[in-house]
Amino acid sequence: MQFSLKTTRVSLPVVIFLFCAWIASLIFVWYGRAPADLDDQYLLQRQFGSVVPSASRAVVAIETERLTRRGAVHQSIGSGFIVKPDGFILTNEHVINDADNINVVLADKRKFVADVVATDPRCDIAVIKIQAQNLPALSFAPPDQLRPGQVVIALGNPYGAGADGEAVATYGRINRLNQKPSASLDPQNDRFYDNLIMSTAATRPGSSGGPLINAEGQTIGITTAMGTIVGSDKQFGFAIALDSNTLRIIEQLIAGKTVGHAFAGIVPADANNEVRKELGIKDISGAFVWNVALGTPAQQAGIQIGDLIKSIDGQKISNSMDFTSFINRCQPGQTVDIELLRGANGQSRRLTFNIRLTQRTQEELNGYIEEAQPQSTRITWGMEIRALTPWRRQNLNLPPGQPGVLVHSVAPGSPADRQNVKPGDVIIGLGRYKIDNLNDFDNVAPKYRTLPPVKIKKSPTPIR
Repeated sequence: MQFSLKTTRVSLPVVIFLFCAWIASLIFVWYGRAPADLDDQYLLQRQFGSVVPSASRAVVAIETERLTRRGAVHQSIGSGFIVKPDGFILTNEHVINDADNINVVLADKRKFVADVVATDPRCDIAVIKIQAQNLPALSFAPPDQLRPGQVVIALGNPYGAGADGEAVATYGRINRLNQKPSASLDPQNDRFYDNLIMSTAATRPGSSGGPLINAEGQTIGITTAMGTIVGSDKQFGFAIALDSNTLRIIEQLIAGKTVGHAFAGIVPADANNEVRKELGIKDISGAFVWNVALGTPAQQAGIQIGDLIKSIDGQKISNSMDFTSFINRCQPGQTVDIELLRGANGQSRRLTFNIRLTQRTQEELNGYIEEAQPQSTRITWGMEIRALTPWRRQNLNLPPGQPGVLVHSVAPGSPADRQNVKPGDVIIGLGRYKIDNLNDFDNVAPKYRTLPPVKIKKSPTPIR
């Protein structure tokens, strides 16, 4: 199932218009008698509404201010909920991202300035804190016990309607669990949602960060986005499930710790008919290795572009999303066994690689992405050549103006391998020609039928 996802933080200038439109739509639905959803909401409210007053006491409205370069103030709204009586509040990272000021309005209408304790952009979770004591706090439901059809209630601050201290409640049921809107990380913010709850509890702009609770008033998720099924106009709410892994991350954030996420160095893709022909297989399930970043655990272990990953630690990998999700739930320093198919010309063999996962920064991710651009890649004489980017120069501890092109990989037994060219080397000369950049390489390489003597600049530090 494919769906379009949209996070629900909203800027204040559009709140009044959206709020009026929302109220108008509710009036239209009520008098137009679109009864299926309305009747279900009414019945659920009558049956389970008693838990709302108590739970709402722990829900907060969040208002953020961000100063622009021109001195203007950009305001946004979101939601959150108290998880500890001494002022710890849980919300979405995207609600408070880049905020210069964070204001919190409690259910009793007191208003506080909040400080950021810790954030995890990957999971889109943040913990903020206000200077207050003896606050009502929500408890977490036992993890990993959700089921489709279960009644849920979303509490929050849609369109700023909860800014008066009274949270808005919407009722619904869980449609699907373990939803993943994307097979890969969002390169803009390193975000990856791999365990979303999809429900009919309506969420609107400003709901992000609020709690999704069960019929007992326990928190089961963090409202994060609203979305529509592709090909349908029906809207659903999406919340981050508070499973065992997410609760572990929340504990770290409350303690003010930085959360580490495992990194293998593989860019996966789904296999296609070309892969089937190349490997000589019928079943193309698995994660196709579209790219392997230089100096990463996968590259150092020997995994290559064109491999087809079939399992990790004995768990079947059916597609690229399975691969991303599995690695996302691993820990830096953890060792995994990756089983894959490798081959060419219609023949393949099964191999297993033992990889010790590491972690990397957002800056490193941006560097790997820049380096992987197809227009910056050349393959000849058994070596893969890429442009030498400013980030890679810094990564290899080379001078900022270091000329040359980067050797990204070398095929065993190839002409480059026989000249002892290694991944991470910087080629600064071919034969009698100087190589300053990729254009020079493109102009010089065609002059030779076989690989001429290669002049190499070695990095003073190991590749990573």
